[in-house]
Amino acid sequence: MLHFIRRRALLMCTLSELKIEEDYWKHVADEAMPTVRWLSQASKDITKRNSINWDYPRTEHNIRHRQKLIYNKLQQAEANLKVHLQQSPPSAKFGNNCDPSTKY
Repeated sequence: MLHFIRRRALLMCTLSELKIEEDYWKHVADEAMPTVRWLSQASKDITKRNSINWDYPRTEHNIRHRQKLIYNKLQQAEANLKVHLQQSPPSAKFGNNCDPSTKY
């Protein structure tokens, strides 16, 4: 039973983490994309002369690629959780020493 609950908690945690990551990359795409487009077309001389320090790997292609990866992971995590939620939890088995009717 504990393994079942632990598995469900892990699946829900993974799903939540991926949703946060999806929101982050959506924000990056929505808010930073115009800047990324402009900076990716600007020469290194212009960025150096104007002391513009930016993260070169954040190109439009890389941001879209990251969003696609997160989307695919999120779909898989949702499918895994759906399968898990359709499973019945194992019934609690009480031995002689753990009779639920016993009052302590």
